[in-house]
Amino acid sequence: SEGNVVEGGKYDISNINQDMIDGGSQFAFDVFKSLNNEDANKSIFISPLSISSALTMTYNGAETTTKKAMEEVLGLGDLDRAVVNENYSHLLNYLQNADESIELNTANSIWIRSGEEIKKDFLEKNRNNFNAEIDTLDFSRDSSVDTINEWIDNATKGKISKMLNPPINPDVIMYLINAIYFKGEWGMQFDPERTFDGEFKTLSGNKQTVKMMSLKDEFQFIEGDDCKAIRLPYGNGQMSMYAVLPNESISINDFIKDLDREWWANIRGNLVETDDVLVQMPKFKLEYGIKNLNDNLKNLGMEEAFGDEADFSAIR
Repeated sequence: SEGNVVEGGKYDISNINQDMIDGGSQFAFDVFKSLNNEDANKSIFISPLSISSALTMTYNGAETTTKKAMEEVLGLGDLDRAVVNENYSHLLNYLQNADESIELNTANSIWIRSGEEIKKDFLEKNRNNFNAEIDTLDFSRDSSVDTINEWIDNATKGKISKMLNPPINPDVIMYLINAIYFKGEWGMQFDPERTFDGEFKTLSGNKQTVKMMSLKDEFQFIEGDDCKAIRLPYGNGQMSMYAVLPNESISINDFIKDLDREWWANIRGNLVETDDVLVQMPKFKLEYGIKNLNDNLKNLGMEEAFGDEADFSAIR
């Protein structure tokens, strides 16, 4: 998604640290490419903001080399932790208030095993900057799983109803959870009457007949040597979906391997308002699934955080 800055407004993020923006963008591509390496024959749908939010809440409890490794993977560089938290606070508040015509809600929570002593400073940082709800539960009871699942269900308005299954492992001290809910209508609507049966080529080269949406209008568009890209705005245009179509001569997985934030900045920076752009894309539906990212994050350089030598001494 894309967020435009509301200058001088209550949720002005024009002063958000550019290094943090760049680092967050690179982290998004790093995670996506790591997942694509594992599931190259599947469709992948992730929220890098959700992943980085949960990890940055955890980063507030990290120290020494664990903290350093998390900073590098998350793209935080040498930023002071207070600056990181302040930037996240501005970003999350902005996203939830950027466009009244769409719904974009981010929610964070921390669930603590009863009897555990957690440092007040860690909880306050996450409460004040991530608006994290904090609660203590008896993890030995199955009802605690129901409570957490109900929170996720409410935060996603029923889109994700079950994430945890009982019993909770006795080694679990805490859950740090981020949930994002997005609902937006296209700024320029696809007319259902223009939907037609079209041909779609799969990764394996097979051709399928699918329902194809169709729209012709003025869009920000670019056609380069390796791909075409278009910006499809939601609501009043404060946020958008970007669709990228590699040229037929390029394998989608080979194309993904070369993606990074510089490529992304070049695409966005070179989009041009273009008349009479014909957009045809398949109708699609995405369902959520559960994916363990531990190995992906380890491979990106966060291995220490998942090992016995992890230093989370700022948590307890």
